[in-house]
Amino acid sequence: DCVAVTELRPSAPCQACVSSRWGCNWCVWQQLCTHKASCDAGPMVVSQQSPLLSPAPPAGDVPTPFPPRSPQAPVTSVPDTLPVEPGVPSTATASAVPPGDRPSL
Repeated sequence: DCVAVTELRPSAPCQACVSSRWGCNWCVWQQLCTHKASCDAGPMVVSQQSPLLSPAPPAGDVPTPFPPRSPQAPVTSVPDTLPVEPGVPSTATASAVPPGDRPSL
């Protein structure tokens, strides 16, 4: 009986209640150990033996502190030099020219 469970551990009645093998639940506001699925008022601490608790997730679905890996985007190569059309002024700036290709001043 759930009421008797709390008498086994008077210093921690809630813990004794929800950890019992009889599936007892603890009504917080009423300080009552019960076999009922809900309390008359206030929140309930559900039994650790309760079938309402979800089972542990499969090993492949274990959460990790790392974000999920997304597929790598394909790498597109960029030419080292820009094509230059005859008669069109270049829009390249000095900062766009590699240091080895700059004329010394």
